[in-house]
Amino acid sequence: MADLTREEVEVVLDNLRIYKEKVAAEEAKAKEEEEEAAKLEALPKGENPEEKVPDEENTGLDETAEENQETEPTEAEEEVIEGVKEDESDDEEIKEEEEEEEEEEIPNLANLDLSELDLSDLNFYGADISGTKLCSANLSDTVLSETNLDDADLTNAEMTECNLIEADLNRANLTGAILENADLRKARLQDATLNGINLVDAKVSGADFARASLTKAKITGSDLRRTNFKGADLSETDLTDSKISVGVFFGTNFSGANLTRTDARGAKMFGANLKKACLTRADLTSADLTEAKIFEANLSRANMSGAILRRTELDDTDLSEANLTIADLSGASLKKVNLAGAKMNRVKLNEAKLNDAILSGSDLSRAKLGKADLADANLSGANLDGADFTETNLENADLSRSSMIETVLEKSNLKNAFLVGADMKKACFSYANLE
Repeated sequence: MADLTREEVEVVLDNLRIYKEKVAAEEAKAKEEEEEAAKLEALPKGENPEEKVPDEENTGLDETAEENQETEPTEAEEEVIEGVKEDESDDEEIKEEEEEEEEEEIPNLANLDLSELDLSDLNFYGADISGTKLCSANLSDTVLSETNLDDADLTNAEMTECNLIEADLNRANLTGAILENADLRKARLQDATLNGINLVDAKVSGADFARASLTKAKITGSDLRRTNFKGADLSETDLTDSKISVGVFFGTNFSGANLTRTDARGAKMFGANLKKACLTRADLTSADLTEAKIFEANLSRANMSGAILRRTELDDTDLSEANLTIADLSGASLKKVNLAGAKMNRVKLNEAKLNDAILSGSDLSRAKLGKADLADANLSGANLDGADFTETNLENADLSRSSMIETVLEKSNLKNAFLVGADMKKACFSYANLE
């Protein structure tokens, strides 16, 4: 790797800008010529000034002209013709050499060592900085949009308010880098290392972080909408107050992460790992958490209305006062979960496992709990009006003081269930086990 000073980097960037301006001018000229040619071709026959219209008076060649055309060139004339051809050939060779030199002289900053340099406020737009070392470099307010930073080392770099729109940072190392208020919209960071990075208040919408590592990163208040974090590692990352709605998080690792008040509406989190994550007051409306692992997590007061949580693991999770209206938790595991005071009207819990779950004071009106397992569950004071418990296991469950008006308990198992003070008007107990 070569070492450069800031002044030398500025010279390279100036040359790069000159080169780009020259290329752009040549392209514009070529385009203009093509358009002009197209216009001439579109003109009606006879109106094109470049077309040679034959003169009616001189349609034929006289005999003298014909004789002159048929006359063979003299020896002297042949020597002149050969000289002209040689000159033309030399001109073509010179032109080719100049073009080759121009191609070789295209400036770039790839594979250099620019560590610890002050490169703030510079414009690297579209430059090639791949494989370059920029450890602890100052890149504040620097323009790096559409820049190639693949495999670059930006460890501990200062990149506050840096412009990285549509930049390539695949496999780059940004461990400990500071990107507060930076703009990474539509940037590509596949397989990048961003552990401990600071992305507070950054704009990251549309960026691609597939398989990237962002452990213990600080991304509070950032805009991460429509981003791709498929297979990424966000364990112990702080995403408080961030927007991750409509993002792709298939198989993403959020274990131990802080997503307090995060806006995750419509997020695709199929198979995500949210073990011991904090999602207090998070908005997960219509989010897809199918087969996600959310056990021992905190989702108190979270909004999960319309969310899809089929076959999701939520054991030992705190969902107290959460909103699960119309959510689909079919086949989910909610053993020992705390759902006290939760809103669960019209929720789907068919074949769900709610053993030892706390549902006291929750609203399960018109909920679907067919073939669910609620053995030893606490449903005291819950609203179960119009709920369907067909073939449900409620053995040893506490249903005291609950409202069970028009509740369907057909073929359900209520062995040793506690029903003191329950309101069971018009409830259906056909073929139920009431031992």
